[in-house]
Amino acid sequence: MTVSNLFYIGHRYTNSKMIIKNSSILTLFEDIAGMHSNAAGEDYRISNSRWLLTSYKIKILQKPRYGDEVDIITWATETKNITASREFEVRDKNGQLLICALSNWVHYNIVEKKFDKVSDTLIAAYTSHPEKTNFGEFRLRKLSEPATYYYNVEKQINPAWIDVNMHLNNAHYLDLANEIVPAEIDLEQDIDCIDIMYKHEIPAGATVSCFYTETDDEYIITYKSIDGAELHAIIIFHKTNDVI
Repeated sequence: MTVSNLFYIGHRYTNSKMIIKNSSILTLFEDIAGMHSNAAGEDYRISNSRWLLTSYKIKILQKPRYGDEVDIITWATETKNITASREFEVRDKNGQLLICALSNWVHYNIVEKKFDKVSDTLIAAYTSHPEKTNFGEFRLRKLSEPATYYYNVEKQINPAWIDVNMHLNNAHYLDLANEIVPAEIDLEQDIDCIDIMYKHEIPAGATVSCFYTETDDEYIITYKSIDGAELHAIIIFHKTNDVI
């Protein structure tokens, strides 16, 4: 089953330059994934199960701007055991591909608080399309922490960024990244691909250590607990010489 929906890019999705924010891309992906789940019979309002995001690869060819209408499409490429892979596309009104993404998920029972095997009925409802892919793979590689960091800062999580699962919403990891990098770096324009690995959730009220480093090709943000014992997430922003 493939699900698509037309979205209008309004002010709340864009930055001061009227270009869609990185976090807004993930917010729209979350919306269309929710539509897919509802259509498959996993309405979060009544279901005990949740899909927890573990990783993303987002390729940005061109960013939508304020006033654009875009078609966002999603489908499963593989669903088995407790895991699933899902792809997304953002296309303009002429059908041109603007953004594509591959994501990995785990199935979790919020009542029993354990990972939950996906039933055959649910697998059939989602109807995977392994032949339809922009990436040629289903599983994203694990990201490794950099050997060294330029610096780290402590940040308390904005309460407005907490979602229904009572932890930092996946999209807002990207908003937090904008607060970590040096002022001269624009993560909203100077990148063309984003890799994310979500390792351990960041709960409401938490303060996290945010580590920054840079290579010739990448800006890297790592989120860890204050004592450094727990890795929350790694985000790699791949640099581009072309302003999107």
